[in-house]
This record gives sequence, C-alpha cells and structure tokens, in this order.
Amino acid sequence: MTAVTPIPAADPTARNIVFLSLALALGMSSGSLVVASAGIVGHGMIADDHWATLPVACYYLAGMLTALPASLAMRRLGRKGGFMMGLAVGAVGALVSGGGVVWQSFPVFCGGILLLGSANAFVPYYRLAATDTAAPAFRSTAISLVMAGGVLSAFIGPTLARLGKDALELHPFAGTFLSLLLPQALALLMIMALRIPPGAVQRTTAGRPLWQIVRQPSFLAAVSASGVGYGLMSLLMVSTPLAVMGCGYSFADATMVIQWHIVGMYIPAFFTGQVIRRIGEVPVILTGLLCYGLTVAIGGAGTELYGNFTVALVLLGIGWNFLYVAGSSLLTRSYRPEEKARVEGLHDMIVFSAVALAAAVSGSLYFSVGWQTLTLLMLPPLVIVLATTAPLMRRRVV
Repeated sequence: MTAVTPIPAADPTARNIVFLSLALALGMSSGSLVVASAGIVGHGMIADDHWATLPVACYYLAGMLTALPASLAMRRLGRKGGFMMGLAVGAVGALVSGGGVVWQSFPVFCGGILLLGSANAFVPYYRLAATDTAAPAFRSTAISLVMAGGVLSAFIGPTLARLGKDALELHPFAGTFLSLLLPQALALLMIMALRIPPGAVQRTTAGRPLWQIVRQPSFLAAVSASGVGYGLMSLLMVSTPLAVMGCGYSFADATMVIQWHIVGMYIPAFFTGQVIRRIGEVPVILTGLLCYGLTVAIGGAGTELYGNFTVALVLLGIGWNFLYVAGSSLLTRSYRPEEKARVEGLHDMIVFSAVALAAAVSGSLYFSVGWQTLTLLMLPPLVIVLATTAPLMRRRVV
C-alpha cells in the first residue's frame, strides 16, 4: 500500500484546499437550496404540476450551457478571475429569483434560477483548481478534500431555505432566494485568498484533437461515472421534496431529507481520495454502483415510512460521491497540461447535460409513475457505467 504523504504547511496546495473547500461549501449551498425549494415554489406558481420542477431543470440547464464557457473564461482570466465572475452572476441571480417570488412571476423566477445555475457551473471547477498546485500522486486526495467542504452545504442551503421561507411575511420563499447573497459574498472572500499561479490553466489551444482524447478508456469511464452518477442523483433528488410532502410530511421534513442526502454526498470525501490512492478508481466506481443499487431497493420498498426516504437519499449521496470523485480523478489522467481547459470544459458540459435532462423530466415522471417506479428507472443507466468501466478492470494505470 502507498503511504499517505502529508502536504507541507508551506505548500500553497494546503492553503488552497482550505479556501476552495470553504468556497465550495458556500457555492454548493445554492444547489441544495434550489433543490429543496424551487420545485415547491414552482408548484405554487403554475397550475400544471408537470412543470413544477422546471425551475430546478433551469438551474442545471444553465450549468450545462455555461460549463464549457466557464472553463474557457478561466483560461483567459485565470482561475480566480473566472471564479469571481461566477460569483457576481450568482449575486444577480439571487436578486432576480427573489424578485420573481415577490412578483409571483414564473418566467422571472426561472430567469433568476438560470443565473444561479450559470454561477454554479464555476463551482465544480473548485475541485479541479486544487490540482493546479498539487503533485500528480496527490491529485485525487486534493479533489476529495475540496469536495469534503460540501458537508457544510448540507446545513447552509436547507437552513437558509427554512429561515428565509417566512422572512418576508407577505412573500413566502422570497427571503429564501435573497438569502443566497450572503454565501456569494463569503465565497468571494475565500476566492480572493487563493494562491494559484497565473499559468496554472494553460492558455494555448495546442494539444490533441478532442475526438482522440474522448476515445480513451479513461475519459469514457470518467465521463460515464460522473455524468450518469450525477444525472441519476438529480433524477431522484429533484422529486424527493415533492414526494415527501405528497405523503403528508411538512416542508421542514422535506428539507431534512435533502440535508441528510447532502451529508451523504460529502462526508465520504474526507477519505475517498485516500481510498482511490490505495485501490484505484475502478473499485470505488463499483462501490458507488452498489450504493445506487441499494437506493433502488430501499426506494422501491415503499413510501409509507419517512425513514425510507432518508436512508435511500443518504445512500444516493454516498454513491454519487464515489462515482463523481473517482470520475474526476480519472479525468485528470486523460489529458495533457495544454489540453486541460478544453477537456475539463467538455467533461463538465456533458455532466451538466445529463443533470439538466434528469431534472427536466424528474417532476413529470414523478407525477406520472410515482416515486417508487422512478427509483427503478435508475437501473438501465447504471449498466452503461459498468460497461465503460469494464475495460479498466484489468489495469490500474490507463
């Protein structure tokens, strides 16, 4: 087994991991808040239940459309410049979405959510920014440690959702979205404290053609684990608040399920990177698939018990972490330094496309077939991940 090498205190990687982890916690809080609240707000604004989760879909659709431009913006502006631009967009999104609730305008509300989603497209790059100053052998651990900051988002987002719901007495939920200004401002302080060399993101367009890169088994397995894993997580998570409240539980109960789900998403990040260093990405991906299989089993068991929602969503979060962190680690070994911006952008664009599609159909599928059947629909895509991972099972380095 490979011994764990601590990061020297003077190494900028250690400092960057701390601030990136905190920034990610603050940035991801918008996602947990949107998932917990936007579908319910949409349900109250429009008559057709099938469009209730459209705002959540807008959040992820904007992320998909912005993922590649965000990567290219960082190639031009640097990591810090790109991250600060994303935070500015997020602040405007908080104001517009809050205004949409005040005016009870569904289009304005969705417009604000689109801006929040565009800002969120920059947040996943926090995990990759941690690798800019990290030694190659430490990259999976750096990614994992940054992702661990998301544990805080499990409490920040749902707490802001609950406290902000009635903050403006005449406009329920308006305060929820306006409260996102606070984490945006705090995240800005974290980003300003980063120490990333200006040349960390290569500004050249040299390198292999994309078609040659995407044919690599490592890239295919990386994008499959990340994309399918994230998409299926979105499919089930987006409809869960509607399902919980549809069973007669309160909004506080629904946010609590989402909160524990997000804890499940990020708690494993404290050790996922170390596990990857010891046994490789493939076993971690397979473990993530097993967690998703257990999610299907528990979710399909019924909705009579509140605990079924909680346990299923916690397992869903753990499985997501294993698939996403292992996929991200594989991704860093599929490109050369000069190819980083293009490949990272393509990967995240594909991932957000899967997430946006899943979020768009989640509400409609829930109201059409129910939550239990919705969990069963996760099974076929899991086979895709297994198929793309199979070529890597016999070799450690790809």
